[in-house]
Amino acid sequence: MEDFHRNNFIMIIDKTLSSFLKSILPLAIMFFSKNLQSINVFQKLLIMLGIFLLIVIYQVIKWYKNLYCIHDNVIMIKEGIIFIKRKEIPFNKIQTVDISQGIKHRIFGLAQVKVDTGNSSLKKEELSFLLKKIEAENLKENIFNTNNRNTQTLSSDEVKVENEESYKTDKHIVQAKEFKVSTRELILSAITSNAVFTGVLFLASAFPFIDDYLKDFLDNTFSKASFFIENINFDEMSVGSIVLWIILILVICIVVSLIIAIITTIIKFHGFSVKRENDNLIINYGLLEKKNYIMPIKKISAIYLKQNIIKQMFKFRAIHIETVGYGNEKGESSILYPLTIGSKYSELIQGLLPEYKFDEMMTKVPKRALGRFLSMKFIVTFIISIVLTINFKYGYICFLSVPFFTLLGYLQYKNSAIGKSSDLLCISNNSFTKVTSIIPINKIQSIVTENNYFQKRKMLFNLEVSIQGNNLGTAIKIKNLSLELRDELELLLT
Repeated sequence: MEDFHRNNFIMIIDKTLSSFLKSILPLAIMFFSKNLQSINVFQKLLIMLGIFLLIVIYQVIKWYKNLYCIHDNVIMIKEGIIFIKRKEIPFNKIQTVDISQGIKHRIFGLAQVKVDTGNSSLKKEELSFLLKKIEAENLKENIFNTNNRNTQTLSSDEVKVENEESYKTDKHIVQAKEFKVSTRELILSAITSNAVFTGVLFLASAFPFIDDYLKDFLDNTFSKASFFIENINFDEMSVGSIVLWIILILVICIVVSLIIAIITTIIKFHGFSVKRENDNLIINYGLLEKKNYIMPIKKISAIYLKQNIIKQMFKFRAIHIETVGYGNEKGESSILYPLTIGSKYSELIQGLLPEYKFDEMMTKVPKRALGRFLSMKFIVTFIISIVLTINFKYGYICFLSVPFFTLLGYLQYKNSAIGKSSDLLCISNNSFTKVTSIIPINKIQSIVTENNYFQKRKMLFNLEVSIQGNNLGTAIKIKNLSLELRDELELLLT
């Protein structure tokens, strides 16, 4: 018998406040609009109160009409106010179950449960519930315990294969354990993150547009500190002096970016832990908003080792995973571990995902490809610099970026490599942030190779590998591989 339930009534308050906050800006514009001068303040407040009451009524009706039921290993949903839509999702189709607790949820002992299936056409979770914490935990356990039991009820031939694969996997994960991120690792992760370069990128991109306002900005900002710079006349400052002030502002931006990055990283990933239980990964983290993710290993399509230029220098790695439903919402990231130092990476992969351990040699792009990596960056940056020089007073300073972007081309050449084993494909690419993708061959959906006229002359080609991810298809690309590898790579799926 189907026994339908409603979400916790606190959802009414949560959704009402959320909807009202989204309406604040248009309401404020209305409140101060000159076109509504004939309406006094009291009448405007009444209008705002009426809108708020309409939102409350709508959310109450929506809460009352939206029902869920768990019956025979299927989640059933009824939603809609006028047109009722019924949705059924079997447990065995569920990719991830995420449990999060914000501060407001913890006050009432609640948890938000998000359920995702393989429907990657959606940009957010497919189902969302607000339940008591114990109910949320029970739902999560019920789903994955059922899936584990279903796995054990295979046919005799499938069981034989399954046992052979399990034995192979068990042999790798004898040392499996829970991995926790230390505060030191979080601080290092923040310091070596791309947030450090926020100030640099902002000023580099904004400078051509602020040259007319720079002097006024400096005058207004530093006139308040006249005891420190009282003898400086910004009207007579040389270009060199202006550059020095830009460097000073740049240093301030970097320091502020560092402080913000450290604080936000510690708050977001506080208490980060990851462990493997049977064939599931369980990830927990968060200070203000506690998050809990559980995902089947078999649903993971790839792992990514991300290293910006600072992390490359110190051999640090941030490990991410590709799976439907994890890291697909605003503010989320598909993180497996924020930062590994030295041998920690090998230990972590051995303990969590030995199936993704890759020890084979990597084949770099040939030296004859270097010119293509350098020329494309140089030509594009040089043309943009000419345009900015013509249109802006200090646009010629952008020519300083030409060597930088040419260096990025060299880094892309240096970081581009490919390798394969009997069951894994490994692709390394990108320039400033090196990304090493490790992909099980049986997770590859398609392989596309292409080369243009100039690449044919140098016997080069581009490769694109598609896998299932949070988008309709996640594409991993690498450019200017040696043509000798093409036939071998195209046979991966056969």
